[in-house]
Amino acid sequence: MRKLVLLAVALVLCSCIDRQKPAEQPSATEDTILREKELGDSLLNEVFASLTEITDNLNTIKIRENLITSSYNSGEIQVEPTAVIRADIAAIDDLLAENRRALDRLRHNADQLKKANRQVESLERLLSAFADQIAAKDQEINSLKEELQIVNRQVEILSSGLEEVSRIRGELETELESTTGILNTAYYIVGSAKELKKKGITGKSGFIGRTTVVNDNHELDDFTAIDLRTFDELILGRKNVEIITSHPEGSYVFVMGERGVFQSLVITDKARFWAASKILVVSYK
Repeated sequence: MRKLVLLAVALVLCSCIDRQKPAEQPSATEDTILREKELGDSLLNEVFASLTEITDNLNTIKIRENLITSSYNSGEIQVEPTAVIRADIAAIDDLLAENRRALDRLRHNADQLKKANRQVESLERLLSAFADQIAAKDQEINSLKEELQIVNRQVEILSSGLEEVSRIRGELETELESTTGILNTAYYIVGSAKELKKKGITGKSGFIGRTTVVNDNHELDDFTAIDLRTFDELILGRKNVEIITSHPEGSYVFVMGERGVFQSLVITDKARFWAASKILVVSYK
């Protein structure tokens, strides 16, 4: 495309060069003729530069249009890519504005070449063709802007939906974390038989050989809350220790010290140990 345009420019320049009126005017001096020629050559250089600028800008516009079209056709336009497309459209707007300014300079130069007695019909036809191309690009960019507005609205709707989903997800995760924490919370208390009875935590059951049991209506104010996932050992340091709550044998062991002191209670099978009760009551005498 650029080669064809440059070829057209060359033909235009050829049609403009050395087309002055014959120098045999009796009133014209050699200095006047030289100045007119220099002016014409200078104008032609400006014309060539402006035509090259317009051609390069049109090529750049085409490249950016292809990038925008590829983004639309991919169907994967998200928030960030729309910002890139906006930047491309803004850049195309700037290039079109540069082309319009270059076109105005070319029209001005064409008028000056006419005054310098140069033939500019070919140049004027080329300027008309460029003007048509710029107008067509303006329409294309306006259409792209309208499409981008539609996409932006769709992205806003999608973003709003994603924010709502994220909010709900956060609430569910918080609720799940809270529920998980509750499910994995257990309570224990270690106290003397007299103390536990006084606090209403334990009582006696049966008539003959009454058994110490945990009262159903006891409060948890005196208990220590633990995370059963990380709680492995309860330090005791007491004699005559008894577990009042129900926990299956084989799910725990007592670590014994000297002189019959129960140093600690070690939980060896957490799932079985806490299966029947999330309450651990240990009594000593």
